Amino acid sequence: MVEGLPIFLTLPEVLKSQNDYVETALAIDKDIILFYFSAGWCGYCKDFTPILSNIYKEWKLLEKSIEVVFFSSD
Repeated sequence: MVEGLPIFLTLPEVLKSQNDYVETALAIDKDIILFYFSAGWCGYCKDFTPILSNIYKEWKLLEKSIEVVFFSSD
């Protein structure tokens, strides 16, 4: 939250992960939450998504407290 600026966000109780479903509260219990909005028809997104995926894997190997929540516009 930005100092003095509340952020209101409603998320479902369950999020779909790559292979399963996870409770939202467990998924976002991190120091950093990255909300990534993308679409399959977006050339920039197609280029960036694999880069973000590799960076995410590196962060997890380093045991960073971060999670990416992916929103698709498709």
